[in-house]
Amino acid sequence: MEFNDVIYKRRSIRKYLNKDVEDSKLLELMKYAMAAPSAINKKPVVFYIIKNNEIIEKLSDGVLFSKIISPIMILVAVDLTKSISTNPNDFYNQDASACVENILLGATNLGLSTCWIGTYPKQEKVNKVKEVLNLNENILPFTLIHVGYGDEKKEARTQYESSRVTIIK
Repeated sequence: MEFNDVIYKRRSIRKYLNKDVEDSKLLELMKYAMAAPSAINKKPVVFYIIKNNEIIEKLSDGVLFSKIISPIMILVAVDLTKSISTNPNDFYNQDASACVENILLGATNLGLSTCWIGTYPKQEKVNKVKEVLNLNENILPFTLIHVGYGDEKKEARTQYESSRVTIIK
């Protein structure tokens, strides 16, 4: 797929086919994610690929705006022992976001659909994910991503608005 097609075809999909995602595609998504930049190359971002339907349902019920059932859910998290610091203003937010965007675009390139569900910084969402997955205290759930073969189609589009761009000379 051409780069422009990937960018414009990436859309949030909330309905999925009951179809398994190939392990080879999941591996490719992890490679895309880990190709993202990381502040001073600390690489604090870790990933949990969730294939268990019961766990996906618990996470979907417990996290706002996530009443979606998909064959796969990926938790993008931060291992605070590997970050520059545990300060919420640290760069791990950018590190994790770069990984997320690579997953979203990579999935589109592979013919998969995604929906990004915010978790951090909402403490109640963070706590729910930690509880459901029984995560170590050093693991900060950053975001959840539904992944699968979409059961809805959305048109490719750009959201360009010239009023949001300022050129400084």
